[in-house]
Amino acid sequence: MFLRFKPDGANEDTLYEFRPDKTPVNRATIAEKLYSKATGERRTWEQLKSDALQGGIAARRVALWVAMTDQHPLLRIEDIPDFQAGALVMEYSKEELRRMRAGLADSDAMLDAEKGAVLAQLDRDIETAPVGSDEPDPEPEVEVEEPGKGTVAVEPQTEAWTS
Repeated sequence: MFLRFKPDGANEDTLYEFRPDKTPVNRATIAEKLYSKATGERRTWEQLKSDALQGGIAARRVALWVAMTDQHPLLRIEDIPDFQAGALVMEYSKEELRRMRAGLADSDAMLDAEKGAVLAQLDRDIETAPVGSDEPDPEPEVEVEEPGKGTVAVEPQTEAWTS
């Protein structure tokens, strides 16, 4: 998943990939402590991830710190400026949306009309979603060699060499 961040005064937003399952355990432990301090109660890594997905701004701020430390390992949480709540938006990657779509397509939990509308919206979202590190490698294109293609035609020699 991604965190799109546009702090006050910035002309452009920056996209940071938050990969909770790829986060080193030492950094995740620090993130738990930071989040627990921000909420005033003991919070686990799983709770941080869940709360960030559900829109918790304190959880998203810590998730932003985790994502930013991939590029800036010495960044402290205090270095993240105070920002307006709308300056930080969470987005899913293409692959995450594809997995959601596949799960919904296989589900019988919705009426067909509703399901069709949600699947169509997911298809549109997949088109515009950022590509994450979870994106599968593209299949290599297999070149099919056509007979006669790629070979160099050699003209037969008509003159004999004389010595």
